[in-house]
Amino acid sequence: MLEIRKLRAQLTNTVNLISPDAKAVVNPKMNPPNESQCKVLRQICLSGMGDHVARRIPLEELKDAKLKNAYQCTEVDEPVFIHPSSALFTLLPEFVVYQEVMETSKLFMKGNIYGNCHRNSETLAFFFKHQKKI
Repeated sequence: MLEIRKLRAQLTNTVNLISPDAKAVVNPKMNPPNESQCKVLRQICLSGMGDHVARRIPLEELKDAKLKNAYQCTEVDEPVFIHPSSALFTLLPEFVVYQEVMETSKLFMKGNIYGNCHRNSETLAFFFKHQKKI
């Protein structure tokens, strides 16, 4: 939550720096984003963090049953996983955008959001089709 507040303050300051007439302020009682706003936020994250996108490996491409629910990312060659404490752990979306990969018992993605925007999914599927198979 602290990171969200810092990010909102940073974005507000940036808007005011670029356009002083905007006079944007941080509203601590701001409502959560609606579904269309969430979709736009996911698209922004996806376009800005294209090198931190992971695709869930389809079952037919897996060589080892232990890799069920694994993801393929561009940052590392080994399969990565959504951490069990993540809200996305039970959803297992086709694509996720992650902040970083950390290693414990296996490689886990940290700071995940899902990126199942239809238009972007087709582009991402094409990109991952040309990556190495795990």
